[in-house]
Amino acid sequence: MLQMGICMGIQPLLAYNYGAEDIPRLKEVIQKVVVLTTGVGTITGGFCYLCCHQIIGMFIKDVAVARMGEDLVLFLVIASPIIGIYYLGTNFMQASGKALLATFMSLLRQGALLIPFLYLLHAFIGMPGIAAAHMAADLLSVAIGGVLLLRQYNHLVKGRKT
Repeated sequence: MLQMGICMGIQPLLAYNYGAEDIPRLKEVIQKVVVLTTGVGTITGGFCYLCCHQIIGMFIKDVAVARMGEDLVLFLVIASPIIGIYYLGTNFMQASGKALLATFMSLLRQGALLIPFLYLLHAFIGMPGIAAAHMAADLLSVAIGGVLLLRQYNHLVKGRKT
């Protein structure tokens, strides 16, 4: 959620620089946000992984259920360092006026990818498949979001040169 908030917060900055075709500033903003969200994701994901026993213990008292949760935490936090790229891609699509791509990106992670992965991975590997589905949806969303972000950025750069 922190990474999402950061990316939503810089959306006006992305839109302004995109509209002004200030490519050096836009590139700087994108690079800094990638570094910031990666750092935040690494720190928070690492914290959640290292303190999973204590965090889960605050909500679940059944030892067997808590242990199962602890076994699944790695799947749930593995994409934490890079998920900010997905949010940056989504907000960049909105900032650059690509409403259809922004809508696609918004639906991608928690809808178009997660739901099929939940059924598929649960069928193949059982309960761990539910957690693995989140990881798979996150990683694929980041890959797609990163490609679309670079594509849209390069489109701006090419358009300015011609």
